[in-house]
Amino acid sequence: MAEEEARTVERRVIRELKNAFAELYFIQRKIDLHSENLRLMQQFADIASRQYEVGIGSQTDALRARTESSKLTVEAYALEREKRSAEAMLNTLLNRPLEGTFERIDTLDTALPDWTREKIDSVAVAARPELLAMRFEVEMGKAGGQLSQMGFRAGPDGPADVQGHGHHPKDYWSLMVGVALPMMPWAYPKASRPGG
Repeated sequence: MAEEEARTVERRVIRELKNAFAELYFIQRKIDLHSENLRLMQQFADIASRQYEVGIGSQTDALRARTESSKLTVEAYALEREKRSAEAMLNTLLNRPLEGTFERIDTLDTALPDWTREKIDSVAVAARPELLAMRFEVEMGKAGGQLSQMGFRAGPDGPADVQGHGHHPKDYWSLMVGVALPMMPWAYPKASRPGG
């Protein structure tokens, strides 16, 4: 059971690591787009200021362009903080110092395999030990249901009890059967007297 738990933790860390890399990738793309928008807005603000200086443009247009450029500059700082946060998450998962930075991620492999439903099920069962444990619990429940259909009361306080120990094929099953008599031997003399 400890081996399955270790595999589960390993797979969870790998999944979190992939998610963190994908998040950093998308933040880097957002920063690229935002940088291009900021560059264009600064050019527009410069043009609007020059037009106002020579009397062609209005002061309102020049101020509006400078305001938008300032907003984009503030957003650039927020995106940089978001990137540092994603890098810190990656460093934590990789057990590295939090200050470490990462190179630009150029591509992200998002191709999905062309698998059938049966292949996905087999890979899922092999990759998720919890599913195997759940399968054993279902089998244990079915065995208890079969006992109850045969007339036994299955359960911890009934005469028949099905118990599964662990959730691994190497673990074992046990079946306890008891007999419930409808009379109690110590009450027999009292029950045999007429009117008693």
